[in-house]
Order: sequence, then C-alpha cells, then structure tokens
Amino acid sequence: MNDQSHQILSPRIKRIESSPFFRALSISFMLTVLFHLLSKNNGIVLSDEGHVWYGAVATFEGQVPLRDFQSYDPGRYYWCAAWFHFFGKGIGALRLATSIFQGVGVFFGLLITTRLFRSWAALLGAGLLFTVWMTPRYWMFEHGLVLIEVYSALLIMEKPSLRRHFIAGVIVGLVAFWGRNHGLYSFLGCLIPLGWLWRRDGWNSFAKRGTCWGVGIIAGYSPMLLMIAFIPEYWDAFWYSVLSMAKHNNVELPVPWPWTIHFSSRKRLYSLYEIVGGGVFIAAPLLFLYVIISSYLLPWRETPRWRVMLASASIGIFELHHAYSCANMAHLAAAIHPFLLSMVGLCSIRYSEKPNKHAFRTTLGCCVILAIAGLPGNLKYFRIIRPHKYVRYEISDKKIWTGKRGRDFIECCKKLDREMFEKNEEILIMPYYPSLYLLMDKRSPVWQIYFGLPVSEEKQTELIKAMEKKRVRWIIYGHVSGSGRDENKVPNTHPLFWGYISQNYEKVVADCLPENHQLLRLKEPRD
Repeated sequence: MNDQSHQILSPRIKRIESSPFFRALSISFMLTVLFHLLSKNNGIVLSDEGHVWYGAVATFEGQVPLRDFQSYDPGRYYWCAAWFHFFGKGIGALRLATSIFQGVGVFFGLLITTRLFRSWAALLGAGLLFTVWMTPRYWMFEHGLVLIEVYSALLIMEKPSLRRHFIAGVIVGLVAFWGRNHGLYSFLGCLIPLGWLWRRDGWNSFAKRGTCWGVGIIAGYSPMLLMIAFIPEYWDAFWYSVLSMAKHNNVELPVPWPWTIHFSSRKRLYSLYEIVGGGVFIAAPLLFLYVIISSYLLPWRETPRWRVMLASASIGIFELHHAYSCANMAHLAAAIHPFLLSMVGLCSIRYSEKPNKHAFRTTLGCCVILAIAGLPGNLKYFRIIRPHKYVRYEISDKKIWTGKRGRDFIECCKKLDREMFEKNEEILIMPYYPSLYLLMDKRSPVWQIYFGLPVSEEKQTELIKAMEKKRVRWIIYGHVSGSGRDENKVPNTHPLFWGYISQNYEKVVADCLPENHQLLRLKEPRD
C-alpha cells in the first residue's frame, strides 16, 4: 500500500515541483521572509514611513483616505488596514503588511521570468536581483505595482484572448486604485502591445480586445468609482488630489549622471550604488526605446524573450517619468524593475536558436553588478553599516534598533507631551513627522500631515479654519525640508498659513528639541 501510494503521489509531486507557478511562489516566499526578518526590527523613518503608517492607522480607525487626511490613493491603506485586523496597528504590523505586498510583486516578477528560465538557480538569481532593488521598504507598493504592470502587458501579448485582455484591464484598474500615477503608466504602456497586435491582426480583432480591456479597467477601478459615488464629499477630495498632483507632483532634483558622482574610498559600495544608478538613468530609456521602435520596424520573431522585453519596455518607458520627476536613487529604485526584467530577458539569449556566449556573459555580468550595486540601499535596514550608532528602543508594538538622534527626538516629544500638553490636547506637528502623532497616541488636527509641497491659498485658509475650530495650542515645528532647499520649507510652501502661525503663536523654550526645531504655543488673548 505504501509503495502504491508513493508511486501515485511521486509523479504529482514532481509535476508540482517543476511547475513555474510553484517555483515562483516558493522563491518569492523565501526571499520575502528572509528580507523581512533581516530588516523588520531596524530603524524608523518618521517622515515617509510615518506617512504610510499614519494613513493606514487612520483608515483602520474609520477615516477615509484623501477626504479625511492627506494621502496617496486608497488601495494601499485598505490593504494595510486589512492586515491590522490580524496583527494590530503598530509599526511591526505595517512592515509585515508591506512585506507581504513585496512578496506579491516578487512573485509576479518571477512568474514573468519563468517564461525565460525554469531552473531554480536562474529564478533565485532573478528574484534576488528584484528584491535587492526594493528599497526603501516603505515603498514596497511602488515596487510591487510595477512588476504587476509588466505582467498585465505580457498577458495581452502571449495569448491575446478576450479573457486575457479583460484580466489585463482589471489589473490596470486595480493598480490605479493603489496609485493613480502607476495606473496611468500601466494604461499607456499597455497601448504599445495593443497597437502591435492591431498592426498584426487588424481592426476587428483590436476593437473586440480593446473593448474587453476597457471594461476590465472599469471593473478594476470600480472600488474608487464606488467611493466617489457613495461617500459624501469624496469627489471633491479626489479631484483636488488630481489637480495638486498635476501641479506639484514631486520635488525636482538634478539627474545624478555617473560623471557627477563623487567616488568616496570610505563608501565604495555606496558610491558604486550611485554610479550604477546614474548609468541606469542613461541605459534604461535607450534600451526601452530600441525595443519598442525595433518591434514595430523590424521583423521580430514572437519568442518568449521578445514578449518579455517588449512588455518590460512598454511599461518601463512610462515608469521612467516617476524616476526623473524626482531624480534620486529612491525614485529610480521604484521604477527600475522593468529595466531589470529586460536585463534578465537579454540573459536568455544563451538559450536562443543562435546563442551568443559573449553577449550572454556581458549581460550576466551587468546583472551581477546591478545586484551588488543594489545592496547599499538595504544595508541601513539590516543594521550592517555602523551598528554601534544604533540603540534598542521600544516603538509602538515592538523593540527596534534605531539611531540615537531619532530616539532622542522621539523621547523629547513624549516628554513635552507628558509635561506641557494637557491630556487629549490637539497639537500640530510640521513639516513631516506623522509617526509622532501615533507614538504620542494623537491624531493630526488638520487634513494635511506632510508639509513638503506648495498648496493653494484656499487650502491654506482651510488649515487656518481647522486650527481655530479645534483651538490648537501647540505646534512642534522643524525648519527643515526633505530636499534641503529653502523653497520647500513651510514659510515658502505655505506663506499664508505661516503668516497665521507667526502672528498667533510664540516660541517656547524646549532644549531637548533638535537644531532648527522649535516648540510654539498659542498666544493668550489680550484683555
């Protein structure tokens, strides 16, 4: 009986073990768990990570993203809030929720890679390449969405059935619910393979497929459409966010071309990270344009490598807008995965009908360099660089290793809360420390939680009205900006609001606050 059972089960186990789905799932799970365990207890970014954390907690408590607090698109917050039901709403639960989404992204990336390779070693190498560039960790949604977008474009090209076009459209719509900019990139990117199929198969097929794709987009974006239709005042909040994103999407930074990077012998690996990143700013658009243009002009054979390359280039050429809109390494990392997939696709030339060993070795070498260069973005989360500067500190639901200056800043704010603020008293924290609200068990008294970009006078007037209505007595203010530029500091981004603060608040001595930070108190009314 045991021998018979073994004979029956053995072929099934082999089929499962050799299936692309199983291999992609296994490797993505292993890499996600590994990177999560290495980084889950290290560091906290009070600004950007706090922005996601605050929004997720507010959503969990019943507030509506965009309408009730400043936020990205709602999908990511509802994702985190759903996991909060199981793991609580602390920083550890947030990191677990974002790591799970990271795993989803790596899985889709590897599912694409299985079109090129089936071996465990090749898939593991590709998975490592994708994972090391998933930094910073609080942008896991951006990384995962980009890989999912490429998969949707690939679906259209592989077997262009009406069902696949509908599924690809649903993916585009869902991506937009998580991030409208990525939804737009995905929409525009999918038009390129759709156009290629139109050219190959004619108008009638294109019309049917395009209709199914469009219906799928509406279905995928239906959660947002339902929110607009049934949540009071949501349309106004949504439209304002669209206009503000179009007007002030990001802080413009100069492109870090390789020749502008100062190589430091003390930080060789990080210098390599920046130099390689600068090279990608050059190589990615050139590669994407070549693949797209040549696919229309040259007689390509429809091979798996060609499909992966065109799907990656179609999405990647538009995702580069995200990288160039704020040209630093973090924004490049959020848009680099189509380029990484293209490089993996070039490696598959070894298995083509006319294998080119020299091209394979060159491309493989580039992939190895990319993988090594991506490591510095993660090292600070692994507590490898200067570990003596970290201290054990309890934040929210767990003890983590954090920098001494960060710990002292948090302790100072908690001390002010205990000794100077009344219980349940409203305070405003500027310009961008939403984590502090949660660490002091408070919520922002105004809609805006991140003061980094200019807003209209109308919005500043609303901020003033909210301050007066809730009679906010205290402000913790840092005269700093994420870009390091004066034009991105609050007095220049919110001149009307800052004028109100200057006129109605006075500085109070708080020696424990960092340099360029101050505690402000509402002036007592004169008799």
